[in-house]
Amino acid sequence: MNRSSNPANPTQYTTEHGALDDVAIPAMLRPLCTPAPEAPPPAARATGTEARVCADIARRQWLGLAKYGVSVEGNPLALRQWLQHAYEEALDFAIYLRRNIEELQRQEAQQQQNQQHQQHQQHPTIEDRQA
Repeated sequence: MNRSSNPANPTQYTTEHGALDDVAIPAMLRPLCTPAPEAPPPAARATGTEARVCADIARRQWLGLAKYGVSVEGNPLALRQWLQHAYEEALDFAIYLRRNIEELQRQEAQQQQNQQHQQHQQHPTIEDRQA
C-alpha cells in the first residue's frame, strides 16, 4: 500500500488497484499498513473480487485495532474463547443467510404470482369471457 498524494487526505492508502474505498488510516496505524517484506510479486497479487476482499480484511483489522487496541494475533484470549466467538459469528452468519434466502423466496413467489396474473389477463378462460 502506498500513501496517497492527495493533500486533502494524506492518510489515504491505495493499492495497485486503487483507493481502499477512501478509508483513512489513523496515524498510529500507518506503520502497520506497509507491505510485508515477503509480499508476493505483482503478478501474484489479488485482483478483482479477491482484492476487494483483501481490502475488506484490512479495513476490519483497522477497525478492530481502533476499537480494541490490539490485533487478533496479539489478543490474549484463550482458545475456548476464540472458538466461542467464532461459533457466535457463525450463528449470526447462518441467520443472515436464512433471512436473505427467505427474502429471495418471497420475491420469487411474488414474481410467479405476477406472471400468472399476466398470463391470465392475456388468455382469459371461457368462464371469464362469459362473465
